[in-house]
Amino acid sequence: MSVWWLDALLHLVVGYPVYQILGTIRHELSHAVAYWLSGYGVKDLHLLPFRDKNGTFYWGRAIPDPRPGARHTIHMHLAPYYTNIALLGMWAIFAVLVERQRAVLAALNRLEYNLLLGFTVLLLVSPLVDTLYNLYKFVRFDRGDFARAWEFHKLH
Repeated sequence: MSVWWLDALLHLVVGYPVYQILGTIRHELSHAVAYWLSGYGVKDLHLLPFRDKNGTFYWGRAIPDPRPGARHTIHMHLAPYYTNIALLGMWAIFAVLVERQRAVLAALNRLEYNLLLGFTVLLLVSPLVDTLYNLYKFVRFDRGDFARAWEFHKLH
């Protein structure tokens, strides 16, 4: 009897916090790399969930540190989504390679299946959720990375 749905449920319940934290690390490090490439430093970098001094919850945060000669660019705000596009591309290549190996897929044991499912969540689901959530914040509340990028675009 197939128990694929139990494995999927396990990934959702137990794996979600891990995927969320790994996704946050990916997201905030993308901002940090963009800051450095633009000549900024990083004043504050939180890769794990925290509350600020006002009690506001954040999954993570990267704050740039302006330096002489640093150039503020829209890419500093959009860097995580460039990373997401790259990850989606990697997942697409992986999916094509795996699809060509149907016999291999049919013969996966439970551990291999779970690793494949986890890999899919990290490369496909997590970047999609990150992007859609930040688009939602922009459209509904005019907040987040896309709102900051839009504001930068209007000013420049």
